[in-house]
Amino acid sequence: MTVAPNNQNLQFGWPAHVPEPAASHERLGTLMMELVEILDADGVLALHESDGIPVAELELGEELFYFVPARGNGELTLYCEVAQLPPDAPAAQLRRALEWNMALASSGLGSLGIDAGSGRLSLVVRIALSATAQELFQALRHMSWHVRQWRSELSVADPHESEASA
Repeated sequence: MTVAPNNQNLQFGWPAHVPEPAASHERLGTLMMELVEILDADGVLALHESDGIPVAELELGEELFYFVPARGNGELTLYCEVAQLPPDAPAAQLRRALEWNMALASSGLGSLGIDAGSGRLSLVVRIALSATAQELFQALRHMSWHVRQWRSELSVADPHESEASA
């Protein structure tokens, strides 16, 4: 496992003037270190802040995950980028993404949306901040499976492949 700095400016929808309790910062760091032990040497982890919000970023295989404590409610929000949809994405792709979103949201398994900072279609899941690293690992495996299925069905590339070739 590699711990790396991150200079991305991400937007997670919190007003900059609302500080997150220090306990969330500490718990996020602890949970990420426990997750590192489970993953052994399988990913790249970056810990940083964005407008005072603690953010952990984990690159694991083809997936890039962001972990952000949800303000004041004891939850951790997990983001996983699905794809960079072109601005002129076919209606069929957008419709399918909305169908997935409805199925996920109605079953309580998360939601899909376009990230305001990156413009990427992302899967968003909430988990208790008190969850164990093993529970978090299982959530990541579940998210990864869905993301791979969706990329295949939408016939879109990993959003990071287009950055690498640019």
